[in-house]
Amino acid sequence: MKKLIALGVLSLGIVFLTGCGQQQNSQTVTDQNQNTNQQQVTQPQNIVYTNSTYGFTLTFPQTWEDYTAKNRTLDWGTLGTNDSIDFGFSAQDALFNISVHTKNQWEKFKSEEGPTPTYLGENSQYVFGYAQAQDATNDTMVARMSEVQEIIKTFVVTR
Repeated sequence: MKKLIALGVLSLGIVFLTGCGQQQNSQTVTDQNQNTNQQQVTQPQNIVYTNSTYGFTLTFPQTWEDYTAKNRTLDWGTLGTNDSIDFGFSAQDALFNISVHTKNQWEKFKSEEGPTPTYLGENSQYVFGYAQAQDATNDTMVARMSEVQEIIKTFVVTR
């Protein structure tokens, strides 16, 4: 009888330990699956704007997914005109612009008083500047304007 009770207790102990062991293995598999799922999360990709006409790129965050880029001509009066690309959205089409100047025109800008574009860089033909809008039309545009300085930091002359 004592052998039967001991065998019963031993059997229950084995079943109990086996159950705990399976629970632990199940938890390990769950943890491994969670780690795998976390590794599969990807960061949103940035958006690269390439201007092949003038040879530069800008990189935008995903919040700029629906941005617009519009060409226009700026008239500086006695300093002449130059091309410009306005970047914005349908709610506000010019949060900032990149202006394209001849080297001669840029030298004239440096001697002028008043608002002028901020220097970005240059290639063998052009000097690039930028200017930012002073006001925003709504809270969303205020948020996008707060990202402009980070976008400007990504400016790269490609040729």
